[in-house]
Order: sequence, then C-alpha cells, then structure tokens
Amino acid sequence: MFVVSRLKAFEGALTIVPDGFNGWFLSPEFPTFRCIDDELDPRYLAHVCRWPDFWSILAATSKGIGARRERVHVRDLLNVEIAIPGINEQRHVADRLDQLQAATVELVQRSDHASKLVETLAVSASARPDLDDEAKIRAGWHRVALRDVLRPSTNRVHVEPADHYPIAGIYSFGRGFIDRGKIAGADTAYSALTPLSVSDIVVSKLNGWEGAIAVVGPRFDGFCVSSEYLGLRSGHYSLRH
Repeated sequence: MFVVSRLKAFEGALTIVPDGFNGWFLSPEFPTFRCIDDELDPRYLAHVCRWPDFWSILAATSKGIGARRERVHVRDLLNVEIAIPGINEQRHVADRLDQLQAATVELVQRSDHASKLVETLAVSASARPDLDDEAKIRAGWHRVALRDVLRPSTNRVHVEPADHYPIAGIYSFGRGFIDRGKIAGADTAYSALTPLSVSDIVVSKLNGWEGAIAVVGPRFDGFCVSSEYLGLRSGHYSLRH
C-alpha cells in the first residue's frame, strides 16, 4: 500500500508499506492507496517517494504554511502527474535502484559511523574531561542560560496578497533547512512572516524536541518562516562578576 501523511507529505513523509508493517494501523491523517496491477509497480513508486522534486510538487498542492495548515488533500494528490514507463521497464528500473539504494545505505552507515567518531572526539575535546569544574572556571569557562546569549528575532514582514514569499522549513534530526518554494500572500492565513538572515538560529515549535533546529546559512538568507518557528539571534554576553 502507498501511504501519505496529510501534514508532512511535502517533506517526504510518504512511503510504500514494507513487510515489517503488514497488519499495522494508521489514523485518518494517513490516506492509503493500492497500486493498480500492471499499471504501477509499488517498488517503482517507492523510489518516486524518495524524490525531492516529487515532494515539491506535493508542497505546491497544499495551502498555507505552518502546522495544521499544510495538509495534502486526496483529490489534489490524485491529480498529480508523474512520468512512468511501461510496467516491465518500471520493474527493471526498480531492480536497479534497489541495488543502488542498498549500496548507498552501506556507504551512509559507514559515513555515520565516521561522523559519530568525529563528534565524540569533538565533544570530548570541548568538554575537557581532564578539567574539573573549578579548573574550568579558572580557565575562563562559564555556565550561562541561553537567554543571556540569544535574542528573539523581532523582524517581521507584513504579508501582501499580491506578493510571493520564499518559505523555509526545517527537517527533524538535525538535517537542516528545506526549501518549500515561494507562496503567494493570498494563499496563507498568516498576516506576517519572519525573514531569515545569515547566522540566525531557527527552532520549530512543533518538532524542535527532535532536532528541528538549524542555523541560517547563505543558501536561506532572505527566506521566511511562519510563527510556527522561533527565530533567534546571538545576543551579547558579558560577565556579571
């Protein structure tokens, strides 16, 4: 079965049900479909689900921005057009892509292992386990609350119905920003948006707890986020004693 998240399809939350989830259940927030035999191979569709351009197409079908305003409707989903070859060619393509995916997964696992080693070394070096708390204080370390080093962004852009705004979102698990494309002011219920600048820190109110936090780089300078995101800027920290 083909399963789509109404809320997060534009971020790639759509998939083909694997054997391990046969017999499980979903809420009405996840419409499900079956591929028509000899018309669409589920494995081929599974690879389409991993295609970021397909997510962008789905994003264009949703209205508004922000949590609970971006649901993909079944009618709009079924009206999306994709290019597919004949069923035999679909199966051939799926076979090749399955092989490539397996090889990619192995490479990613090795890369993740290497990254974790680097992170472990970095944390170890920055935490200076060789120093106790008193030694750290003597060396110039200070424990501060984030309110002392971050300031909420006060910049706002008033939404004009006739204008278009480049919108950013944030992937969970520390994967950075996503380009959601431009949206017309007439298609959003928000009256104002927060513009982003390089070095801003942005946190998703909904998914910040699972790593939906990112620092703005040049690629997303000038993009906007809704009030579903906290925009923060570095403040000025000074010693109090």
